[in-house]
Amino acid sequence: MKKNAKLEIVAAQMIAVLQHDSSYLTAAVTRLNDMRESLIKRDPAVLEQLLAVIRSEQDLYALNEVKRNDLRIQAADELGLDPAQVNISILIEHLSPKTAQRLADAKAELEKLTAALRTEYIATASLLTECARFNRQLVNAVLGSNGTVTTYDSRGGRDRNRSTMMNFQL
Repeated sequence: MKKNAKLEIVAAQMIAVLQHDSSYLTAAVTRLNDMRESLIKRDPAVLEQLLAVIRSEQDLYALNEVKRNDLRIQAADELGLDPAQVNISILIEHLSPKTAQRLADAKAELEKLTAALRTEYIATASLLTECARFNRQLVNAVLGSNGTVTTYDSRGGRDRNRSTMMNFQL
């Protein structure tokens, strides 16, 4: 297959963009872990700092996404394809072995980090769901919810409580 010098340049730039994506995903995994830790420790200051960092990095990630899309369009032009048809696997087929391997390595790293991010996201979402559930139960126990609160015994069975911690009747 004919190796195109311009396509090699586009691929090298794409590798740099993908490495930036890898750095971003690595940081996101760390932030989710830190978020869970801060929730467990009940440290709102750290949570606010994490939120500020996430907000500040959104623009940088958006710029990287624009670069990735521009490179995809350039690669599509070189290959004579529609940009929607171009992906890393297609690009690899048209590169020198060395560049193709570097791009394949970047792709593999992104796949690994994406799986790690998915795992961290699920763990964080589960913790937040449990926190919300616990907070609702606590509020219902303190303020009452139609006079009943559902709690669970040691075997996991439902135990409907008919009293609240506070009586609001005068």
